[in-house]
Amino acid sequence: MSIFNLSEHAAPYARAAPCSTTPPERDLTLTPRPRRFIDQLLDDVREQIQPHEAVVQEAVRRRKLVTEAARRRGGITSCFASGSLAHGTAICPIHRRDHGLDGDGGAILEPTAWPLLGPESGFGLGPEQVMEFYRESVQASLRVSGYPQATAEITKRAILVRFRSPLPGGEDPTVDLVLGLPRTAGGLWIPNTVQHSWNASDPQAHTRLFNGQKGPTTVTVLRAQTVRLAKAENKLTDPPPMCSFNVEALALLLLMHGAAGLPEALLMLWRGGAVDLRRGPTADPAGVSGPIKIKDRFAVATRWDANADRMQQALKPGTSDVDVRRLLRPLWPDYIAEDDRQASKARLAAGLRSNAQLFAAPAGGISVQAVGSPLKPTRAYGRH
Repeated sequence: MSIFNLSEHAAPYARAAPCSTTPPERDLTLTPRPRRFIDQLLDDVREQIQPHEAVVQEAVRRRKLVTEAARRRGGITSCFASGSLAHGTAICPIHRRDHGLDGDGGAILEPTAWPLLGPESGFGLGPEQVMEFYRESVQASLRVSGYPQATAEITKRAILVRFRSPLPGGEDPTVDLVLGLPRTAGGLWIPNTVQHSWNASDPQAHTRLFNGQKGPTTVTVLRAQTVRLAKAENKLTDPPPMCSFNVEALALLLLMHGAAGLPEALLMLWRGGAVDLRRGPTADPAGVSGPIKIKDRFAVATRWDANADRMQQALKPGTSDVDVRRLLRPLWPDYIAEDDRQASKARLAAGLRSNAQLFAAPAGGISVQAVGSPLKPTRAYGRH
């Protein structure tokens, strides 16, 4: 079962115990409601930006290969998963599958094995030497483990591993391995190779917060869905006006008690996020590192207000399906078709690319909807 599905409340969300004080009867995400056109439209967008389960599993497997290679080198107490894949907020747009996913993870260094490292050691040695030590080991291990073209390079924060072994759909998941030193005040010291130093952060706390410590399971799932759609809109421009983690942090701040549905949750995020950004940079949800850097928060606030205006208008009673599509298409132009006919063609094309089950439509033609008789997969459409 995929963690990227609308109706799921499974791993990793179901593992977390609810901690919200909101009574269940006030959690509007639990209230049954008729399926609206706007809900269907957003579900179609989510279907196009979510990664395939097989790709998610491969990204997780690659992350494990990297962390295990680092652990075998010694000097590491434990490893952890982090980033969007661990948060359930990763996106892999159907039009850019070749970009793959990032399987972010971390390894906690044993202080007694590295007594000269970090701000609390008394020596203050920077991260470059220890990063090179593990970079070389990880790259060598992967090249003899079925990835002869794999490369590992040092970036500002992590060891970036490229496997250079694309999957049939074009995805080639990478791994960012962060080496962290335990921090007395909580969290970790993580590398900053630009400044030859270490910065305070707590990626493990971020994962815990996203996977259940900020509301009941239904809220956690809805929040992740909202973030994925907001991230897709944020990447409409290149480069994006804000980092993906800033989107996640604002969602944690603003979506604690659920919403009537996914469109309402997006409205809450964009409208509330615009207000918060005008007040100042977004704080670290874990309270360990400084505020999240953003190039022009006032420009993002203006953009998010405009997004909220569109969503608010689309949610008004009496707004026609045609107008809902017209209002929302500029937010996700690659994923919302101009009309139903183009949408059907887009879904069929996506089904062909993703090897989905196809059906013989009663009125003739082929459909990816579960109507009519299922067609036997053949190489005529299969992966081609």
